[in-house]
Order: sequence, then structure tokens, then C-alpha cells
Amino acid sequence: MASSSFYDMAIGTVRIQLEMLSTIIAKAEASPMAASIPQARIHEDMLPFTFQVDCATHTIHRCLALTSGQFPMADDEWPFDSTTYEQIKARIAKAEEQLAIVDKDKVNARENEVCEWSLARGTTHLKATALEFVRDYVIPNTYFHVVTAYDIARKQGVELSKRDYIVPGLGKHVISRTEG
Repeated sequence: MASSSFYDMAIGTVRIQLEMLSTIIAKAEASPMAASIPQARIHEDMLPFTFQVDCATHTIHRCLALTSGQFPMADDEWPFDSTTYEQIKARIAKAEEQLAIVDKDKVNARENEVCEWSLARGTTHLKATALEFVRDYVIPNTYFHVVTAYDIARKQGVELSKRDYIVPGLGKHVISRTEG
């Protein structure tokens, strides 16, 4: 078995997360409840579907900025302002374009580089290696917002299954499948 690199963990993981998010968005947009989903919430004190997409893509952009040596980035580079399917699909397309041009060797060279960043609109300051930043912040935060978008879509009646969520990550590993 081949060993994994920092690039594989960081870029490979966020690429799968974008695929998961794209599936959720496509099914949400095609559903009879499409118009209500962008502003839908799981609970009144939680942020809406569009915010979940914005936050997931913002976190992925932070990962790309760090791994390409452009970190810290200004938070206003990827504002939290999506309100439509077109806007959230454009954010995903922009992230996918950036992922396509990331240099694997440059990413791998940054694994142990120390970085500092802020969360919660600058109220929390952190310091960690790039590996720790990706492992401890990027991956769990992005998964949280992708899963929350999934949950909101399901709550609104979108026909999604675990397969829709899992297949982007596992699809390339399937060697056979029987229906049943």
C-alpha cells in the first residue's frame, strides 16, 4: 500500500468534501422544495443552508491559502454572502478551480510550517503546524458544515441517502456492486 502525503490528506480530503457538497446542492436544487432550502435551518438559532455552504467553502479556501503559501488570508476574500443556488455553485466551482492548480510538492513542503490564524471573527487566535491546522480545523470544520447542509436538505424533504454522502469518497474504490 502506498503511503499518503500531506497533499493527499489536505487536498484529497477537501476535494471529496466539495464533491459531497455538490451532490447535496444538485439534489436540493432539483427538489420540489428547492425555493425554501437556501434559507432553511435545522433550528431557529442555527445559520441557514447557504451559510453552511459558505462556511465549508471558506474553510476549504483557507486550506488552499495555507497549503499554497498565501496564508493568512483576509476573511473578506470569501465573504459569507450567498443567497442563491447560482452563488453557492459558483463558490464551489471557484474552489474546484483552485484545487486543480495546487502544486503537490509545495503543499507537501509546508506540512511542518507553523502558522497563526484567527477564528470567530478574530476573537480566537491559534498557532499550529500546517498539518495540525488541516487535521484539527479544516477537516472537522468542513465536514461539520457539509453534514449540516445535508441535514438541512433532508429536513426540507430532499431525497438524499447515506450513499449520496459517502460515494464521492468511496466511489473510486468500488470494485463491484450488486443492486438489492
